[in-house]
Amino acid sequence: MSDDRTWFPRTPTLQLPAAVLGIVLIVVLTIGTRVAALLPETPEALVQLALFAVSTFGMPLAAWYGSRRWGTGRFVDDLGFRFRWIDVPLGIGGAIALTISLMVINIVAHVLGAPSGSNLTEVSERGRDVVTFATLFVTAGLIAPLTEELLFRGLIQRGLSSRWTPWIAVAMQAAVFGAAHITPSEGWGNADLIVSLAVMGFGLGAIARLTGRLGTSIVAHALFNCIQLALLWLTLS
Repeated sequence: MSDDRTWFPRTPTLQLPAAVLGIVLIVVLTIGTRVAALLPETPEALVQLALFAVSTFGMPLAAWYGSRRWGTGRFVDDLGFRFRWIDVPLGIGGAIALTISLMVINIVAHVLGAPSGSNLTEVSERGRDVVTFATLFVTAGLIAPLTEELLFRGLIQRGLSSRWTPWIAVAMQAAVFGAAHITPSEGWGNADLIVSLAVMGFGLGAIARLTGRLGTSIVAHALFNCIQLALLWLTLS
């Protein structure tokens, strides 16, 4: 059990198979997304709905099973699924830092003439659709931060920490996090998208490593997603 009252506390590590389980789940979801993009509109919608269900319920379930099978069985301790009041101001600072970092990356990519990519292109093409944005604020602002932090910064990062040093584990899960956001419609713009999201994953992983719990990274992740959606809303006519 970690003492999360200190910085960089010693935390329980899961066995490596726990990380493998998380990565396999991500691969399945990524392949499923690519397959769905090749289908006609109605089958694609059904497959996407199924993938959303698998993501929403499968990620926490995988984290729980990883704790039971390759950890102590104490879910909260094994995954660091704790919250403290300080997670709110720290999360706000983390979200602002991540937003600035990704803006810098996008500016550099633009200056270099590299193709830019976004996983919100289809959303922007719909314009200011209230239902779409309300749904996204729930899924991306509330659900995804919880499920993704449990999987990436919890199951995968702590599983990798059993074999590699903590910061290498942070970098490795960040690479997986970036690759997990490949968007078929973006083409070569995925290079920019993957790098941007990998940087975000590293930042969130560093926050989880710094505090020894997921509370701060969940807050930062949620606020970052909400900031991106709010900025998109403001830029649409």
